Amino acid sequence: MHKSTAPSTSAMASDGGSSLLFFASYKYQGQSRAEQRPKPQAEPVIQWALSTSKIVAMRTSSSLLVAAALVFVVVVAETLPAAEATYRPIGNTSNLVILQVGRFSVLVYDLSHRKSLVFVSVVSGETEAAVGGGTNYRLVILAETTPGGSKAKFQCVVWGVPGSRANTWKLLSFKAI
Repeated sequence: MHKSTAPSTSAMASDGGSSLLFFASYKYQGQSRAEQRPKPQAEPVIQWALSTSKIVAMRTSSSLLVAAALVFVVVVAETLPAAEATYRPIGNTSNLVILQVGRFSVLVYDLSHRKSLVFVSVVSGETEAAVGGGTNYRLVILAETTPGGSKAKFQCVVWGVPGSRANTWKLLSFKAI
């Protein structure tokens, strides 16, 4: 009479992202050697190697996909034309908006550097559409260094949106020329 214990069930365990398949051993009592051999099954090492190779293949394909996307972005960026600042001259420097930008630049510079500048006029200027909205104004301003004193020219760059509040305007640079 042959007694065999029922094979225990296989168990799945997770180990660092790869799954291992453990097979339970069979115990046979009182059987001949030929009868003791279980039916052919893949060894646990082979099963683990197969599951690991699938994971490696998935990781490799993900890496290739990321690399291909990066190459695509670089190629597209190289073929796009470069955005260049294109300033356009201001035709009428006595325009109300241009005068207000000039006064704003002198006022902000005067407040932040404690100078006694007084706005006189806008000598010349250029504008460009700013990246992200708004307008850059590059102006040459004539200002008195002291009230009723000598006059000097200054170059300023101001960013702002015409018609918006004063707190959205920014003085980007101001220097004597």
